[in-house]
Amino acid sequence: YNGETCTAGCVAPFEGGPVNLTCNPLSAQLEGPLLECKEKMCEVAQLPSNYSTAGCAERKVGEYCTVACPAGYTGQDALFECQADGTFGGSLPACQRTPCMPGGLPVLPGLNVSSCMYLYAGEACTVTCALGYEGTASTYQCDMAGDFAGTAPTCSPKSCDVPAEFFTSVRYNTTCAGVTHGQSCMTKCNQGYSGLPTQQQCFNGIFSGTTPTCAGNPCSFEGFALGKGVNASTCFGLVTQETCTLSCLRGHTIEGNSLTLTCQASGEFTATDAVCVPAQCGNISTVSPFDNASVADSCNEGGSFLQFGEVCFAFCEQGYSLDSNATLLQCEEAPMSSAGFMVLEGPRLQV
Repeated sequence: YNGETCTAGCVAPFEGGPVNLTCNPLSAQLEGPLLECKEKMCEVAQLPSNYSTAGCAERKVGEYCTVACPAGYTGQDALFECQADGTFGGSLPACQRTPCMPGGLPVLPGLNVSSCMYLYAGEACTVTCALGYEGTASTYQCDMAGDFAGTAPTCSPKSCDVPAEFFTSVRYNTTCAGVTHGQSCMTKCNQGYSGLPTQQQCFNGIFSGTTPTCAGNPCSFEGFALGKGVNASTCFGLVTQETCTLSCLRGHTIEGNSLTLTCQASGEFTATDAVCVPAQCGNISTVSPFDNASVADSCNEGGSFLQFGEVCFAFCEQGYSLDSNATLLQCEEAPMSSAGFMVLEGPRLQV
């Protein structure tokens, strides 16, 4: 009625007001503030921020939207409704972490990707060089979709150092130089040595395997010429690379530049120019009692001198007689007081 007031508001699903209206008696109309009614909307901020809710922005009452699992998670999307009271209604999706797919990891010899197994989206790992290889490791990142990304390291097989004895000893002949992880090689006996070959295996920079047992082969004097009086008794039974020194038998003096023999891989001794010169005796007629005018000898006939081991006789000059056999003399290593001679059988000389 005239002059009376009332309250006006919006009906669902609209919102606005309320406003007070008064009945004007003159115009018989309600007068007052303009009532603005808008469709009610649900605020997306009501939903958990860690879920994918972009499709729920500006949803009106009665409208639906999809809530998805956050990045790095997988699960069935859930449907939410904007309700009459302005709130979203629905159940959040059951989400599980997205596993990383190993298909994106490098597949190359010498790489170790074990630390990248069983990871989830957003995690990182280190790809290293496998046992027996060397190089610089690199990092791989698993993105939110479960895919790996990164740069594969460069890994080279480790090389094995050949045991020093294989190079420093002439006994061995090896094929192990330059061998790397996982490879094998053989070591055998060099020429002049006997023994079975052995195999070496290169593993993580270290050789494993046994060293062959190489025994030197014996040398022989077959076809080897030794000079008269040369003593090579210390050379018998020698094997490859062993040495001996020549000497002379009693009554001889050694001469030459190659007095040491070496047993060679061929089974022969090195050549020698060694010679043994027999000792030379002096003039027997200059020493007593052979310097007596009544004594003659055959020891220095023609002015020559006898050598070690040679024999001669001392006898009476014409006009003198022996009371026994002539004196037998031998050139020996006797004192110079006897001119080097030794009396083998001595008579008594009479004038």
